[in-house]
Amino acid sequence: MTSESTKNLASALIDFSRGNERLEKAEKQLAEFTKRFPFRNDPKLIQKLTPNDIYEKGSKDSFFYWVEFGTFDIAHLKIWGARNFENVKTKLQAFKNLLAKIVDDSLRLYMKVDDAGWDTFAGFGGDRHIAKKIIALFYPEKALPISNTKHLEHFATKLGINFHHCIKRDVQQGI
Repeated sequence: MTSESTKNLASALIDFSRGNERLEKAEKQLAEFTKRFPFRNDPKLIQKLTPNDIYEKGSKDSFFYWVEFGTFDIAHLKIWGARNFENVKTKLQAFKNLLAKIVDDSLRLYMKVDDAGWDTFAGFGGDRHIAKKIIALFYPEKALPISNTKHLEHFATKLGINFHHCIKRDVQQGI
């Protein structure tokens, strides 16, 4: 990305953020998510999660309610049915282990997405959309809330970024 395109992008982002109601809603949603699920600051709380804390039909307090609906303005994620989340409840300790890895600052972001433990949960997608959104919620300063790889490639291309080169470089550098 050239310095000129970087300046143009920065200018466009500043203009976009001024008075943007959806951005303001997203910031409030992220603050509320972080308040409800402070696992990055206190990972021990993960082990206290109950199956109903993870998902309870009709509850606006459950973790997956917040991942799918409570943070809609951060990144839209549409899950068709509750079966995926019910599945997590039956394998709660495996999910807690993954969540502990997600909030572990010593692990690189790509390692959190690539963890084979996600394969335990049917319906989380081959592209790991749910995992990517969870990671973006806990690491908004490091991860774009774009969970679809094709969409990420599209944005990178429009910004003049060689997506595949960056991925290879980041893996080599351990980012």
